[in-house]
Amino acid sequence: MVMKMDRTSIALLAWQTVDQIKESPVYRAFLAAESALMGLDGPSELIAAFTMAKAKYEQTSTYGKNHPDFKRDAAALAAAKTALYETVEHKRYAACLRELDSILSDIAGDIAETLDSCLVSPQKHCITRR
Repeated sequence: MVMKMDRTSIALLAWQTVDQIKESPVYRAFLAAESALMGLDGPSELIAAFTMAKAKYEQTSTYGKNHPDFKRDAAALAAAKTALYETVEHKRYAACLRELDSILSDIAGDIAETLDSCLVSPQKHCITRR
């Protein structure tokens, strides 16, 4: 049996997909890792140092590589980034983010495939469910 899906059923299906993502253990692990990184017990000093170094580098880099402070600010940014990225919290966050991105990429592919099947054709219904 083929059932034509209208905009309301598509919207409901989208919200169901979002709810499934939010309830998944991968998403919950990502939220826990993000909380550990950004929370009070996380490496807040390293995050602040990285943020400041990045802002300074971006400001200097607008003038180009010939700016007298460019190398110094680039080295400071690299050091701040290395210090932050070597923490256990950031490594866990990055691993969870990669896993979540992989799952979301698969979901996005499925959504694109469904929408791509919605080509205008006199014989075919747009988005059908069997």
